[in-house]
Amino acid sequence: MKNLFLLGTLSFSIAFGLGLVVEKDVTKSTIIGGIATISTISSAFVLTKKSERELKNTHSHTENLKSIKTQILSLKNQRRELVQAIDSKTKSKITIEAEYKSIVVEVDRLKEEIKSLNTQRENLQDVIVNHEVQDRQITQKITVKTKIARPIKKTKKTILYNCILEALENSTDFYNKNNHGTFESYLQSLQKPAEQLWYSYRSNQVKVSYSEPSIQAVYLIRYYPHYAYMNFQILEIIYSQNLFQKFINETLEVCLFGAGPCPEIVGLSKFLSDKHQNIKKLTVNVYDIASDEWTLSRNITEKFVIPEYWSGDLQLNSNYLDLCESNSLHSIKTTIKKSQIFIFQNCLNEIYNISTVQTNLNFLLNEIPLGSVIIIIDLNYRQNVSIIDQLKQQVSNRDDFKIYSPPLEDIKIQPCPNLPQLVRQNLLTGKGKLVPRSKDIDCIFISLHKISVKSL
Repeated sequence: MKNLFLLGTLSFSIAFGLGLVVEKDVTKSTIIGGIATISTISSAFVLTKKSERELKNTHSHTENLKSIKTQILSLKNQRRELVQAIDSKTKSKITIEAEYKSIVVEVDRLKEEIKSLNTQRENLQDVIVNHEVQDRQITQKITVKTKIARPIKKTKKTILYNCILEALENSTDFYNKNNHGTFESYLQSLQKPAEQLWYSYRSNQVKVSYSEPSIQAVYLIRYYPHYAYMNFQILEIIYSQNLFQKFINETLEVCLFGAGPCPEIVGLSKFLSDKHQNIKKLTVNVYDIASDEWTLSRNITEKFVIPEYWSGDLQLNSNYLDLCESNSLHSIKTTIKKSQIFIFQNCLNEIYNISTVQTNLNFLLNEIPLGSVIIIIDLNYRQNVSIIDQLKQQVSNRDDFKIYSPPLEDIKIQPCPNLPQLVRQNLLTGKGKLVPRSKDIDCIFISLHKISVKSL
């Protein structure tokens, strides 16, 4: 404002002076000076305002430039930081990849080492198994030699129990001195499994897992002798009816169904020794849903028990077969065609599909050869009676079979007598559910003899 005042004064003075010179009139000169002053001040004011705006614009532009520079600097700093972060991550990634490769290499090395160890373990197991087999074979050879060396009195009623106890004591699959201590202690350890098995047999439809050696040992001692003796007695009853006249050859082939450890072979062997000395070779085909589980006990039957009752040549074949599966007997049709005896003993109460079993039995009736016999023996359970009654009704409508099935009251089957004191004192002590069998066995049976070819 001070500058505008000075400029206006100067303009007035100059215009006023020039007005005096030109007009020679003070009043006009004053008016001219005032007009010049106003014009000068207006122009100057306008110019000043413009300059201020330009100055402000320049200042604003400068500020924008400073802001942009600041932003650029910030972006540069961010870029530098980002580059540093990327470099750091890249280095970490390279480190991780290197560690991963190292781990992969180590894992591969460990896999190879595990594979090598597994191979060594398998080799060691093979060596152990081979040694066990050799030891078992040596033990069996020694046992057989011992048996042959002493006189065999087959009329001695405790011989079956003695064979079983001797086999259990000499088999590491059952009795291990290091684990069980004395053999008496081993028998005492079987008391609980004996009670468990007793409870399992209380239902009409029995479900038992025979995979445990302790369960098999209990079965061999507590049930096996009675079932072997029962089989022998029933074969003698059938023989007394002149129903075994066709067995005149030197060879006999038999099919056993649901036989487990095969006490039936014991009864059959004793029966052949007493009644059919002409038979020199016996082939037994065993079919069971738990065929593999019973291998240990079946070995005892074949290696320890049968040689005491029969001196002929025994060939024992074991196979898996489920009677409750449809058409399960079709796969053994060839064997059926060349066999003479078919025995079902103590297996009906474990059947879970009766209708399918009836169909399979009907197939068996049609396929067995002329002169052969089907024998079904079981305990007097409701399901067993029902199955045999249905089969009897089915066969009675045919003319190609002779049926022999005496009334229950006429069947008197004794248990295997003379239980050893060793068992009475340590296993079947008479306490709780450990009572030895003493009463007659309440059983049922039917024999079906094929006498002709079925008429069409």
